[in-house]
Amino acid sequence: MKLAALVLVLATACGPKLVWHGKSPDRVRDIRVVEHHGQYIVLDGKRGRTYDGIAIGALAFSADSRHLAYAARRGKHWRVIVDGREGPPFDGIASLSYSADSAHVAYAAQRGRSWHVVVDGKAGPAFDELLGDSLRFGGARFAYVGARGTGYHAIVDGAVGPRFDGVADLSFSEGGAHVGYLGRRGDRAFAVVDGVTSAGYSAIESFAIAPNGRSGYIARDRDRWHAVVDGVAGPAWDLARGISFSSDGGHVAYVARRAQGDTRVVVDGVDGASYTGVRPATLVFPHGHAQPSFVAQRDFQFFMVRAGVEGPVFDDIRKTAHSADGNHWGYVGRLSDRDIAVIDGVEHKRETAIIDLVLASRGGKAAQVAQRGASIVVTVDGREHTFDIVLDGTVVFDAGGAHWGCIIGDRAEKKFYVVVDGTRRGQLDINEAIDLTTKTQAAGLALGENDRILREWITAEVARATR
Repeated sequence: MKLAALVLVLATACGPKLVWHGKSPDRVRDIRVVEHHGQYIVLDGKRGRTYDGIAIGALAFSADSRHLAYAARRGKHWRVIVDGREGPPFDGIASLSYSADSAHVAYAAQRGRSWHVVVDGKAGPAFDELLGDSLRFGGARFAYVGARGTGYHAIVDGAVGPRFDGVADLSFSEGGAHVGYLGRRGDRAFAVVDGVTSAGYSAIESFAIAPNGRSGYIARDRDRWHAVVDGVAGPAWDLARGISFSSDGGHVAYVARRAQGDTRVVVDGVDGASYTGVRPATLVFPHGHAQPSFVAQRDFQFFMVRAGVEGPVFDDIRKTAHSADGNHWGYVGRLSDRDIAVIDGVEHKRETAIIDLVLASRGGKAAQVAQRGASIVVTVDGREHTFDIVLDGTVVFDAGGAHWGCIIGDRAEKKFYVVVDGTRRGQLDINEAIDLTTKTQAAGLALGENDRILREWITAEVARATR
């Protein structure tokens, strides 16, 4: 069951004076937006200043839960309040966020017809338009995309890049040491990595940057496709997709098709075995591994290939998963009318339908979520836990992989609960769940963002319960 469906059913639960209610990422701090002769924040029971309005979509805690920033209006002007301190006035505020290390905060701000990005209180250069979803931190570094007239520029650490007709896929490498993006000028596409612009191609797809600064992308030149690695174009193919680097950047792989029914995974320039097809979205190097894993097809049969070894065949394969430490892996295979979870190469109990398969970051534990009649069964370490409802995407493990949790529903009680290690730990605050959806919608985020936030929410609850 999706959170959005829950919201539609229970949206009338919101109180008349409470505008919005939420908690910090660690689930310890409590925040409320209250309306009474204006609007004000109540943080951990302490009331803030009263404003004419507070923008729910521009409200954010830092990742460590120690800092709070939000946009508030007094008269015609909006300000961002960071830890109680008011910033400069603007005509509008959007896209407020903290860096992953909680040390920096940034937002988009409008003054007259111009837009600026403000980082740690300092406004950047003026633009006619900002791509709001392009604002991103890479460690202590920061980048975004702005437009002047009909031209678009990537701005990295305050430096304005070259003009393009369009800019996309702006991203930092893990750790933020390197940055790149794609640009289009006329009918030619370019890749820009650490300020260096590539040759022009008809199209570029599947752009990736490794932590060590290596870059790769799939480019089309006329009617042929090439993998371009570190600026050097490889051999021509009928079609190529899905470039991926190993965790240390030492190895690179992509999917290439020479002819219909002849598809290969190319690793470090060496062609692999021929398959009927390979799913590019599944191509990944498990952490610490020099060979990629992927789902391949031979005729009408599908199988997982890991470290060059083909697994058992199925009618279909989905829900592939790898642990963060790279030591464990799994997927759900469909055979005839049954789903089978395969974990570390071992086939588990056949089910009518397996909804989800979740691996702990480390430690080797796995959670299988299966539909059995009207019930949902979560299996962890061979032990089954049966519930009426489990909210989709809420089964998570803690950082150490020792404990798990999820959100479950009880039909008879018509209530939802937080479960940790199979035991109910408390009733779900429905109003907070509704307000979570309200906030993501107000911020212009996709409903899928609810799933990510809910997973962080339950992970924090598991940590609190087992601390």
